[in-house]
Amino acid sequence: MKKSALLLAVAISWFGQTAELKADHHKTHLIDELKDASWQLGTWKWEGSGDDKSGKGFVTFKAVMGGAAIQVEGHWENSTGKGSFLSKRYYDQERKVIIDSGSNSFNQAWENLVTLTKGKTVMHSTEFHPETLPNGTLPGVYSTVMVQKMIDTDTWEHAVTEIGPDGEITKKPVARLVRSK
Repeated sequence: MKKSALLLAVAISWFGQTAELKADHHKTHLIDELKDASWQLGTWKWEGSGDDKSGKGFVTFKAVMGGAAIQVEGHWENSTGKGSFLSKRYYDQERKVIIDSGSNSFNQAWENLVTLTKGKTVMHSTEFHPETLPNGTLPGVYSTVMVQKMIDTDTWEHAVTEIGPDGEITKKPVARLVRSK
């Protein structure tokens, strides 16, 4: 009886460790080109960032497609309303660059070029608006640089700098995000 109890205890222990390893592996497994973004995996929240102290929201980064992409999904609300977005970061084999493409609840779509380094994600985009947008954005070419920088394993900052069609540079308030799950 002692032998069978010992075998059962070893089997349960081994199974538990294997299940835990598989769960951890699935959570953080990314292809080599995306590995420097593994620090962002999980759910993050922010409240009262920047100029709009009423703002709050969540963003979730999840490895998908066997680690060949990261799905980014977010929801927010502030004094001007609420919205959501969904994007996918992946390595474009033909162009040899990481792409972040997605859309939001305002029917805006984007494709950012992404540079990943340890603890930092930098996204570059250029957009053309042929006419004034519902939010008052004037027609023209806009360039945006977004920097997401890890502060520690449970905190990071999201900074946005925009260059408008008139060459005016606007730095938006920095959002600080903390790990939720």
